[in-house]
Amino acid sequence: MNARIKQYISLLFLAFFLTTKMAGLHVLTHEDTDVKDDCAICHVLVTEHKTAVILQEPEAFVPDSFYPEYQEKQPITTAVFYQGTSYSYHLFSRPPPAA
Repeated sequence: MNARIKQYISLLFLAFFLTTKMAGLHVLTHEDTDVKDDCAICHVLVTEHKTAVILQEPEAFVPDSFYPEYQEKQPITTAVFYQGTSYSYHLFSRPPPAA
């Protein structure tokens, strides 16, 4: 049953796609002797384009006052003491290879 529903939906989309393509190709079938008033498809298209849009009254936009509160970040200080003695093994990150 699920496959049937998918088939029906795909056929519906195919029909819609073909309808829009045929409406676009309709212009090519006209000749110079045809009048727009005689053609039903042209009458529908012209009626659609000339229909006035009735807009509703826009709602007044009132933004909410939102002020985010930021927490103050406490500075972290670390104390570093210099001892005056320098050991050479502090200069390397790993021990020398063992032979």
